[in-house]
Amino acid sequence: MKFGIDGINKTIKSGLIGIGGVNKVLKEVYTGIDGVNKLVWSAVVPFNPVDISNCVLWSDAETLTGVNNSPVSMLEDLVGGNNFITNGNTLLNTDGIKSIKFSSSSLDTQNNIGVSGNSARTIIVLAKPYSNGNLFGYGIQSASEMLDALLYGLVCGIHAFGGGYDNLSIAPSFSLNVTQAFTILYDGVKVKTGVNRNFSLEKDMALYTANTPFKIGAGIFNSYNTWSGEIMEVIIFDRALNNEELNTLYDYLGSKRGLTL
Repeated sequence: MKFGIDGINKTIKSGLIGIGGVNKVLKEVYTGIDGVNKLVWSAVVPFNPVDISNCVLWSDAETLTGVNNSPVSMLEDLVGGNNFITNGNTLLNTDGIKSIKFSSSSLDTQNNIGVSGNSARTIIVLAKPYSNGNLFGYGIQSASEMLDALLYGLVCGIHAFGGGYDNLSIAPSFSLNVTQAFTILYDGVKVKTGVNRNFSLEKDMALYTANTPFKIGAGIFNSYNTWSGEIMEVIIFDRALNNEELNTLYDYLGSKRGLTL
């Protein structure tokens, strides 16, 4: 991007660099003086999910304040203001990694998520599961237009359409009582699930999801809304991310909490 100050064009450049195992954004400003480009300003700022294009929702338990086991009534959306509102007993955990504790409860966005129909999407939730059950989801079951991330039998699968558990092919396994990054990625044709950097095989699936509020700590298929555990961060994009972008996000999620994902 170029802009003029005092008749001189200046250029801002940015890119991702690794410092101390953490991806950060390098920003530099150049100015043309006597036909020579000269660096006049540079800075390194922390990477955030919004540095990757098409991030439509980002919520982080680190933004919460309060004492341990205090009720969580709202979790801020740092992108568009579509905040999560409590639906049940959700508690702040400050013992170790800051998180929100769920037990057959959920936080639901105030408004519809907008990533619906057969559109591409990437959903990443950093969580520590205590049990099986729906980790997140949205849509309408009765219309066969839903999508849940279901943790069941120590693998990460999905509920799609109107029901029925699909663990895809070679579904990634997860561990109880361990913090992991859970991902659903859909490119408009194929869907896959991931636990940290381990993914299922892609499966052809004509997903169609109703535009409803997005739930964490529970899903749409009520029979499996028995999940308990902790959630630290939620990131949603309205496109399918590539491997480089996914790895950047997993590095970010892990490094800020001292985890290897």
